[in-house]
Amino acid sequence: MSNEWVNQTDRQGYLRLYGRESLSSCFEQSLVGRRVQAHHTIASTCIEFSPENFQQMAGLVCYYNTTHYHYVYISGDDLGAYSGKKFINVLSCDDNKTSHPISQPIDITQIEKVYLKAEFNGAVIQFYFAVDTKDHQPNWQAIGPELDGSILSDDYVVHTEKGYSPCFTGAFYGLACQDLSGQKIHADFEYFDYQEK
Repeated sequence: MSNEWVNQTDRQGYLRLYGRESLSSCFEQSLVGRRVQAHHTIASTCIEFSPENFQQMAGLVCYYNTTHYHYVYISGDDLGAYSGKKFINVLSCDDNKTSHPISQPIDITQIEKVYLKAEFNGAVIQFYFAVDTKDHQPNWQAIGPELDGSILSDDYVVHTEKGYSPCFTGAFYGLACQDLSGQKIHADFEYFDYQEK
């Protein structure tokens, strides 16, 4: 790893990721991952991120490879000039086919700290977010529908349109940041928590 895209020194007490290429890139991603090692797991984080446009994203990803993942992320809008608005959205990629499973992005424009969580139970993934806490615990709200976690498995990826192409990595949780505008905007992650149920 290089301090140019990930470090804990630019802001003490935080993991800082500088945005690079998309999650579908085979070259320079800004992604730090942790392997899923049980059938029922939960991963969560707290992120501070100030995107200037829709090309800048950061969040929590459930990841198999560049063509199979589910991503809950924060991004700016598509108005062109910096409006100060930011949103939570979900992006799913199944064999290179992308979709947004929630009907409307969640406006979090005035929020500095955002909590994100993913629960991976069997073949089901559910994302959550929180913008406030109660008794020092995030007040979680579900985001969108349950998602198909089976697409993040060796068995599933074997059966792609391209034929036999598994990575044999298994599923990962990851902290990620993208900046497709090339400005290398950063996201600060306060913590990453992984639990097996």
